[in-house]
Amino acid sequence: MFSIQVALLATLTLATPALAVLPAHNAPPNVHSFDVDGGGRVLQGPLLRANSGPQAFREGLSLVRGYFDAPIHIVRAVRSKDKRVTIAAFDATLGGERVTGLDVTTYDPAGNSHVDLLFDHPEMVRETLPTMADRMNDEEDGLLERKRPVDGFDFAKWERASRRVSLRHMDFADGAGSIGIAEDFSPQLMHDGAFMAASAEGAYIRLSTPIRFVAPNVAGRVRKPDDFELPYQPDPIAAWKEYLTENAEKGGGTDPSPQVMHSARLADRGSLVDGTITIQGARFVFTGAIVESSAPGMDGVWSLNITLLAAPHDTVDQDMPQMIAMLRSERLNKRPDISQVNKESLVWMTVTREIDSGRMARYKQSNHNAESARNLIDPALAAIAGKLGDNASWKSAFAAVDRRHFDVIHSLNVK
Repeated sequence: MFSIQVALLATLTLATPALAVLPAHNAPPNVHSFDVDGGGRVLQGPLLRANSGPQAFREGLSLVRGYFDAPIHIVRAVRSKDKRVTIAAFDATLGGERVTGLDVTTYDPAGNSHVDLLFDHPEMVRETLPTMADRMNDEEDGLLERKRPVDGFDFAKWERASRRVSLRHMDFADGAGSIGIAEDFSPQLMHDGAFMAASAEGAYIRLSTPIRFVAPNVAGRVRKPDDFELPYQPDPIAAWKEYLTENAEKGGGTDPSPQVMHSARLADRGSLVDGTITIQGARFVFTGAIVESSAPGMDGVWSLNITLLAAPHDTVDQDMPQMIAMLRSERLNKRPDISQVNKESLVWMTVTREIDSGRMARYKQSNHNAESARNLIDPALAAIAGKLGDNASWKSAFAAVDRRHFDVIHSLNVK
């Protein structure tokens, strides 16, 4: 994308003033505050109620109310022809010190409206504005990327495809029950209702497989070589994540860092989940259930019971239907607890979690809107910064904004 710093390199020929640190101040609720290397500060926050550009601007001012010593004073403003981008210069005081900067408000009809306030001491802002603008762009890119739905989370499609999967019947050797095995998968564990199988490409299914832990520092317990020490915590998802991190560290591997996209409660101590996980550098899609035992007793022992279907993102459309078919096929002669978990997991995967087809469409539209807004904001900020004098004359600076794309706002109605 357009680099504010590159665009202004030729204009920044004056000596940079000595760096002055801005007064510290806690950010308002739902606002992210960060100081920028080289000087300046950015406040950044989402606008959740806006339904127009002007309303987004007013909501942004309300969002940061109380941060400065008094309400900010708008000294100049422009708004894009499409009414979605507002750029306003403001003066304010922070901790008794005068600051000045820009309010950049973006209205996104697809739901990603946000406000950014870039400010510094008046004698510094000409030098620090380009860096603040680039940092603002980087942060906004990261926020939008974290909102990206996982391509292919189409459980309805996978469930339909699972009905056409051929399975070969296998009995548990201990008489616990039976399960169907898909062509691309090889069984690795079949005992007491617990089941594991994997494909050559790395996809794997585990049904009600227990992982046993020992709480550290249990009085009187003699540690055994196979003890996996892990502090107990009542949140099964958090416990599972901590186990994955600890297990990776013990084995010298990379933290799988599971990103849970959706979750729901299961029974008393369980959670249904889906999301992504990184395995040996590859992105996997996963879904399943994590059930936690009760708190450890005198011996410090507790456990997680894992039902998980995970497939490489590149082959998820091939792998997930086969694993759903296997999950549906399991029949147990005992262990009604496992049967119930598997049943509820299947409902979660194939009914409750049917993909909202508009979710990816909204993300793509929001991404397009962000790109369009950036193409307006970046040149405007470069023009403003390029014209700023040593005394931060916003009037002359705003005269440089391209009037083909922006209108001057004479009345902001910000009360």
